[in-house]
Amino acid sequence: DNTAGNYQRAWYNTTNWVNWDTANDPPTFGYDADVGYWITILSFNPSKNLAQFGKVSSGDRVIPVAVGRNLVGSAFPVSRTLADTGLVPSGFTGSAFSKFFSDTVEFWDNATSSYDRFYHDTTQWLEWNGGALRDIQPGDSIWVTVLSFNSAFPWTYAKP
Repeated sequence: DNTAGNYQRAWYNTTNWVNWDTANDPPTFGYDADVGYWITILSFNPSKNLAQFGKVSSGDRVIPVAVGRNLVGSAFPVSRTLADTGLVPSGFTGSAFSKFFSDTVEFWDNATSSYDRFYHDTTQWLEWNGGALRDIQPGDSIWVTVLSFNSAFPWTYAKP
């Protein structure tokens, strides 16, 4: 929950989804567009394939991005480069002075169990450690971090 700045959790008890804190109650949240989700498969369980179904948005998505970390998701079934996401024109703050003064975008990499981190230097997107850029893929959840001295903004994620 980006607005409240906390996690909401649920688990599956073999027949129903239930609230993490009160196991007899249903979750207090749904599976919504533009929101990122962590799905954890415990190490003693087999890997799973996840298929997502739903209606593709007929227009641009406007996603509120607060100061701090925001876990957001892609509502479009196509990959997009960071340059094509509309983050910078919407208010994402880059820095020509130092990457430490730029807001950031992070993707989880299951293969390395680490984050791929990106920033904007006011002219282009760059990988934090000098590696290759990564596109937002369908179904991705990404962290958009707005630094405390920068401003929140409504991200207009344009329909491809």
